[in-house]
Amino acid sequence: MKKSTLLFIAFFAFVAVRSQNVPREMVAFEDFTGTWCQWCPGCQMGSEDLLLNGKFVAVIANHFSDGYANAYSNARNSMYNVQAYPSVSFDGTKCYNSGALNSSLYTKYLPYYNQAIAVTSPVKMSMVVVNDGLSYTAVVTLTKVGEITSVTNVLYFFVTQSNIDQNWQTQTTLEHVNRLMAPNQNGTVIDFSGGDVQTVTLNFNMNANWPLEDCEFVALLQNKDAGQGNQGGLAGGYPLKKFVVYQTIKKGVIDLTLEFSASDTAVTTLDSVFFTNETSGGYIGTPETYEWLFPGANPSTSVEKDPTVIYPVAGEYDVTLIVNRGGQIDTVTKTAYIKSSWPTGVLENKNPFNARVFPNPNNGIFIVSMNTTKATITEITITNTAGAVFYKESGVNINGQMQKTIQLDNVASGIYYLTIQSDDSKSVQKIVVK
Repeated sequence: MKKSTLLFIAFFAFVAVRSQNVPREMVAFEDFTGTWCQWCPGCQMGSEDLLLNGKFVAVIANHFSDGYANAYSNARNSMYNVQAYPSVSFDGTKCYNSGALNSSLYTKYLPYYNQAIAVTSPVKMSMVVVNDGLSYTAVVTLTKVGEITSVTNVLYFFVTQSNIDQNWQTQTTLEHVNRLMAPNQNGTVIDFSGGDVQTVTLNFNMNANWPLEDCEFVALLQNKDAGQGNQGGLAGGYPLKKFVVYQTIKKGVIDLTLEFSASDTAVTTLDSVFFTNETSGGYIGTPETYEWLFPGANPSTSVEKDPTVIYPVAGEYDVTLIVNRGGQIDTVTKTAYIKSSWPTGVLENKNPFNARVFPNPNNGIFIVSMNTTKATITEITITNTAGAVFYKESGVNINGQMQKTIQLDNVASGIYYLTIQSDDSKSVQKIVVK
């Protein structure tokens, strides 16, 4: 009975340690490549497709024996004992040593990625980066939350550059090139014996020739104990040395920054309001999705990058934008951003027409959607900003919801006004003709 109890306690302790692990933030995708390598394009295309398909990878392209090789990339090539190009390492545990000239290796890489991202991590990581011009300071915090048995653990910090114009093999750009490691290629030894939370401060300078919008910071914690053997996967007779990566995080040098503007913030009811998404920064090469919240507007939500809405009732309205860039999510809300008022002659409780024009902007052909709670005889007029009449139709009977297609012939691009007027109500809608 005593032996069974001890076994149960030991098993429970093991499960408790495992349960403290956290999800993996990113899979470290290290690509060993060179512009001279005719089979390396498929590797770059494969990594870009992982990003485009929303996979959480931090890509580091370690060049060898070309104009982009440096002390940092050479050190990574040497550490893994790379003998064949291209070679790819997933979290220092699985390798894929094969390439292609014209086709992406995405489908070959995907199973390796799926295996790696499913492995939980005993470490949480975060980074804060500040700068004064090109002088940067990165503060990386590592929190041990699970069991780490390795003795030598090293934090590596990379600066990568993408969108480099370079004609090589079948490609015209280079992506995620390892430009810099801080403090150097040897990294920073992390010793958790002094506490489960370790903070590392790294100072470095960015090169003025590296466009900041094309650069990312990558930080990873790696087990550097000797004797881990070789990586699994497809070695092709040229295995890479195994050095397990515990956790990886990344950050755009220009961080994800949400901003938007409206064509006008003081509008009349039923005017179209055109929103422009001015979001910048964030992860490089990843898809970006949007969720807009427009309380009081029609429509009240949108997933378009630059939506158009109307505000059919006078009032002040908040606008919220949520952006997801490759898993990096942020939100911005502007309170009472849109102020909508009734146009002159429109009575709030006297049967507004709930008119909407779509598409808007348009090429002079558009649909007017109208809705009334009672049968109403109206006159529809379209004028330009100078008041010249380009369209006029009297005796239009609106009873409930109706749509009407209008075609403006031979009109110049610009702003026009659609006026719908009855005996007791008037609605004015701005139209943009491109």
